[in-house]
Amino acid sequence: MGLAKSAARKLRFLPAPDAAPGPAGRTPVGRSPENFREVPPAEQGPRKYRDRISGAPVLERSRLEGNAGTAHSWRFNDFVSSFLLMLPYRIDNVERALTAGDWQSASLAAQSLSWSASMAGACRLELVAALIDADLQAGHSARARETGCILRPAAAELTAALAPLLAAAH
Repeated sequence: MGLAKSAARKLRFLPAPDAAPGPAGRTPVGRSPENFREVPPAEQGPRKYRDRISGAPVLERSRLEGNAGTAHSWRFNDFVSSFLLMLPYRIDNVERALTAGDWQSASLAAQSLSWSASMAGACRLELVAALIDADLQAGHSARARETGCILRPAAAELTAALAPLLAAAH
């Protein structure tokens, strides 16, 4: 089975978010429906993916704690700190490869970001990276570049969601 098929299959089976869909032009931050913020169109990605991306939770705490332990453990602190330290580097790799038109490197960098985001419970970031990889595997490089514009805003939302958890771990 090719990478494109496995990525497409993974995207089809992602769990549905618990949060109710927000008002038009707004996206939920986390799983709590009362936490909506305005999202500029440039941060919404390709029209084809907007609903899926905005509906994905920023952080799934249970998945994070399943991989890193509770928020009060040293393992959690180490895991989250390492993830946040490497996050800008991983995003830079994807963006740099997309900008250069190096589709194979962009695909590998997107897979790496998707896998690490998965371990950290970063559902939205995982979805965005997986969509970039799936588009590249299917030959939709322009759409992959457009989706790549969402990486930094998704990472900023994730960092904001992880900050209180990291502070509680200290």
